[in-house]
Amino acid sequence: MGLFKAKNIDDEINKGVEFFLHGKYDKAIKAYEEALKIDQNNVKAWNSKGNALLNLHKYAEAIQVFDKVIELDPKYASAWNNKGLALSSQGKYDEAFKSLDEALRLDPNSALYWNNKGFALRGQGNDSEAVKCYDEALRLNPNLIVAKTNRALCLKIELDAATWYTKGTYLLKRGNYDEAIKTFDKAIELDPDNANAWQNKGAALNRQGKMLESFKAIGVAQELKEPHWYNDDTKLSNIAIYADVEKASEEANRATKKGWIPQGTSSTDGHLNLGRTAGLAVLTGGLGLLAGGSRSGGKITVTYIRTPEWLKEHGKNTATPEVQPTMSSTKSIADELTKLAALKHDGAITEEEYEQLKKGLLTG
Repeated sequence: MGLFKAKNIDDEINKGVEFFLHGKYDKAIKAYEEALKIDQNNVKAWNSKGNALLNLHKYAEAIQVFDKVIELDPKYASAWNNKGLALSSQGKYDEAFKSLDEALRLDPNSALYWNNKGFALRGQGNDSEAVKCYDEALRLNPNLIVAKTNRALCLKIELDAATWYTKGTYLLKRGNYDEAIKTFDKAIELDPDNANAWQNKGAALNRQGKMLESFKAIGVAQELKEPHWYNDDTKLSNIAIYADVEKASEEANRATKKGWIPQGTSSTDGHLNLGRTAGLAVLTGGLGLLAGGSRSGGKITVTYIRTPEWLKEHGKNTATPEVQPTMSSTKSIADELTKLAALKHDGAITEEEYEQLKKGLLTG
């Protein structure tokens, strides 16, 4: 009896798949080659090796491998499809169409193959024919997000952050980490507060072994996922305290996008600038826009109230005396008054500043 257990071909292929999914394409190739040592005619191992080479942008080598698969099994549709993708990536569109059409002849109901033919047509500059392919892909699989986004790009339809995020997630699951990161960046560009996009970008970076960048992205995601006062639709006012102007400015810009505004200002476009005056600290009105701000105890205190637009949209009108405050709004104001009292007690704000802020809460 031998001392060493014979290698199992399925174990080696599964090992390669695991490496592939983590973006370790070189290691995946080695695992597939170990499988091929056991069975040199295993089409699954050959095709998987070709996919890894494709992701490494080694198109010529990948094509040779896919040709080997086709030699072993001419009806292996996936190899024809993958060869078409490799040829498209080289700009050899006429050859690519032959391979992609053969893949579709063997499996005409593959939404992914239709999408990939559309990709080649778009690369050739034939957007109108590409859209037809994407339409067929979506007829077969209405949830194929990559076909949806590719179709929108052909038609020059502007994609929203949610769509970019969904496409990025699709690419992440397929192990296409470079494109996934670029796609998540598109989502983040449109919606910087998209915690899931930051989270999945971090996951893609992690799979690439870029640990520092991954930690930073995941850190942003975790911070965004924490509950923030400006997301609470029951609140009508809030007092926020900051250690420095930069943090105050960052949160102010987030808050204004959620229907808040520093008391006394009129800007509601979501792009406030706090300014950097040395005396800025306790702001009873505008951020860097009103005179009279002063630093107390090294802290910056900002009183926020709801914008008129938000109040109208949510059916609230705090300026009407006859309207009694709701229980939630009463509790919100009470919470802020408690905060104010604590600040005064700790010496963070003066008696005069306390009265100003209190008045703003009760009349805002």
